[in-house]
Amino acid sequence: MFNKYFGLKKISIGKNKNVFVEEKSINDYRNLIFSIQNIPSKNSAEPVDLGQKFKNLVSIVLVTYNSEIWLDSLIKSINESEYFIKEVVIVDNGSRDQTIEIIREEIPNAKLIVNENGRSLASAINLGIHHSSAKFLFIINPDVTFSKKSLLYLLKKAATDKGARIVSPKLMLMDNPQFINGVGNFVGPFYWGYDCGLGHLDVGQFDEIKTLRSGCFAAIMVPREIIDSVGLVDEAYELYYEDVDWCLRARDLGHELFFEPNAIVYHAYIGHQAAKNIITPNKLLNVTYGRLRLIKKMGDKQTFIRFLVSYFIFDLLYCGYSLVVFRFKNIKSIIKGWKKFLSEYKEIFSNPKINNKENLFGKHEKRFFPRVKNGLPVLTSAMIKEGKYQ
Repeated sequence: MFNKYFGLKKISIGKNKNVFVEEKSINDYRNLIFSIQNIPSKNSAEPVDLGQKFKNLVSIVLVTYNSEIWLDSLIKSINESEYFIKEVVIVDNGSRDQTIEIIREEIPNAKLIVNENGRSLASAINLGIHHSSAKFLFIINPDVTFSKKSLLYLLKKAATDKGARIVSPKLMLMDNPQFINGVGNFVGPFYWGYDCGLGHLDVGQFDEIKTLRSGCFAAIMVPREIIDSVGLVDEAYELYYEDVDWCLRARDLGHELFFEPNAIVYHAYIGHQAAKNIITPNKLLNVTYGRLRLIKKMGDKQTFIRFLVSYFIFDLLYCGYSLVVFRFKNIKSIIKGWKKFLSEYKEIFSNPKINNKENLFGKHEKRFFPRVKNGLPVLTSAMIKEGKYQ
């Protein structure tokens, strides 16, 4: 139930690049692995027609927290794309490593706001938005890289003659760059929310998609005028679901979220989380509370009750599983998440309800379901022989 992939072996497909495959069918993967190793980078160097109208059009809004290991590659991306960037706004959320020192030395012109005691990710994003001034905001995580070409693709789709648009790039796995990190995200009536297409080998199978239900704030291009219309990010989300919440509110007001498959952003999936234990107790607390808050705010009465019952059953089963494997901290985190939600129930109920509940929680499409184990992509012999990895 909690991991449908069994009998798998982790193998290398390049330097620091690993996937899970079926041990009994290891020979089936040789040709595919060879082809994966030789797929060219999506951000290969090509001449870029910059276009005068895109100059200094973007504010980078970045929240850091003990992010020193990611900054070198991110700063290279920012410097390469400086033609489009008016300013870099960085909110440090209480780093205890060398993050602040690196920023001050390597990006001396950045607007750096230091929160020594930290705050929720949503409130830090809002602080960055408040201190930004460009027409478009590129909200990113510190553990991403992107090219000048990708930023141009985002701007071309965002800054149209028909009006400004929200645009999501195609997120790819930094350590396995031929595999997808996310094509938008999804929150359904069972399990937790997830990144659509996570762990899939990218062969263009999602490139025909025009719009998304919601996008991941690891990287998203947002026009300031739409932020002014929708409002800031809900700061009650400590971590997770704040991006889904904001995107659903935007869609309810008629602002579609567009997908640009040619804009590639590489993301270090699970970031600070340990690959062997992605669902940490703190993450479990935040996802338990976050999805409950989301459905209370966004769903009509029928949707809320249906999701609430499903989540309760799922969490009971997960507590049972955690009990069997002696992960008692996980049980405690789930209980804390429910207690927090119940204690704030009346406050959440008093929030303005969105007007159009239809299609905000659409049907799950199986082709988007993640294919990962312990944070790494999964390839089974059935996927390869039947072409299902496509």
